[in-house]
Parts: sequence; C-alpha cells; structure tokens
Amino acid sequence: MTFAGGTGLDHPQSLGDDPTSGFEFASTTDAVDEDMEIVDLEARYTIEGVLGKGGMGEVLLATDKRLHRKVAIKRIVGNAAGSRTAARRFLTEARSIAALNHPNVIQIYEYGRAADGPFLIMEYVEGKTLLEQSSAGPLPLDQAVDLISQICDGLSRAHEAGVVHRDIKPANVLLTRDGLPKLTDFGIAKAE
Repeated sequence: MTFAGGTGLDHPQSLGDDPTSGFEFASTTDAVDEDMEIVDLEARYTIEGVLGKGGMGEVLLATDKRLHRKVAIKRIVGNAAGSRTAARRFLTEARSIAALNHPNVIQIYEYGRAADGPFLIMEYVEGKTLLEQSSAGPLPLDQAVDLISQICDGLSRAHEAGVVHRDIKPANVLLTRDGLPKLTDFGIAKAE
C-alpha cells in the first residue's frame, strides 16, 4: 500500500511489511552511507502527510519547494534506521530504481541521508494501487491484458538491467489517473 493513501497495515502480505530478522543494529553513523552529507529534508520539502507505513519505514507526501512539484519521500524509521542490513537494502532499492528508465517503473529523484536515517525522493503517483482497483471488482479482460502487458514491459526492462524485483503483487503496482501502471517498492530487489 506504499502510495495508496492508507497505512498498508491491513494488507500484511508484503515481504517488506515486517522487519527482517538478523538485522545488524548500529548507530546511524555506522551505516553503509556514513560518509554522506546529512540533509535537512524540511529545508527543501514541505511534508504534507503520510502516504503509507510498513514494518521498517514510511512514505511521506511532500512538495519540493524549489521545483514546486509533489514527491514521495520514503524513509527508514525506528530501530531499522540504524540497521546496516536495512540501509544496504534501501541503497539496493535506490540503485535498482535508478538503473531503470521506463514509463512503467516509478522514478527516483534522489537518495540521501537525513539525521534520522536514509531516504529516497521518488516520483509521486496520484492514483490507486492495482490492489485497490481490483478490489472494486474484476477488470474487463482487455484492460487486464493491457495492464499486465505494460507491467511485463517494465519487468523486462528491469531484468535487462540485471534487477529482479522479487515482490510483484497488486499492492506494488501504482495506477496513474490515466491508468498507466508503475512498478514500485523495489525494497527486496536483487541485483544480478
């Protein structure tokens, strides 16, 4: 439910909704990106609300003060913010998305570190998830085939770039107001 406007807590099927066991907790200065400049997110972005929450993080709706556009800010929160494993996973997600340039894959604008942990600045998609769309009833066959074809195009591009998503499900497909599907939540992606 990453960008659906809900908490996502009522849909616990995501592998990314609960903390993974075996985290190596450390101070936030002992993370994989410890040499990065600390960024004050509130100096650049106006935080407008929470779009979704999971076991390790949250996604915020914000407005970029310089470019005057809506963005989604994904952050690791709580104890996970000090986990080297979680930070590595987050960096893998950032690099996986950045390696892709496809209309059916969410775009990433920036990866950085705030005082409370790493963050991603991503494209904000105003619309629904495929899960929300599907819960309203079955999709017409031609629409379903078109959506799946576009999702497969995005996955094909990811595979060409050596990125395996590993968590494809309706909650991780965002639909724009025009019905364009965009793959999101590459949090457990694997670079091959």
